[in-house]
Amino acid sequence: MLPNTVRSIAIGYIRKYVFPNSPEAPIAQINQGNRLLLSMLSNPRFLEWSEQFQARLENQARQLSNTDDPEEAMKMLVASFDRTQIYREVVDAVQQ
Repeated sequence: MLPNTVRSIAIGYIRKYVFPNSPEAPIAQINQGNRLLLSMLSNPRFLEWSEQFQARLENQARQLSNTDDPEEAMKMLVASFDRTQIYREVVDAVQQ
């Protein structure tokens, strides 16, 4: 599992690079998203998948970066993301 500092950096970069120029969502959409997230996090199979997914991303970050700076490693990882593939993987995991 990522340390809190790295996790905070990851959240910031995901917001900035995965969802760039996205307008802030209305409260109703945020509430729907929160309910969906709670449902997903209550599913043991999804949690198992997400741990494997996280480990894979951490390995990719280490392979892409020769730095001990977690912020720089995250920048390199996010720049290499295939967003469509990530979305597809998450949807597939939710459907299982």
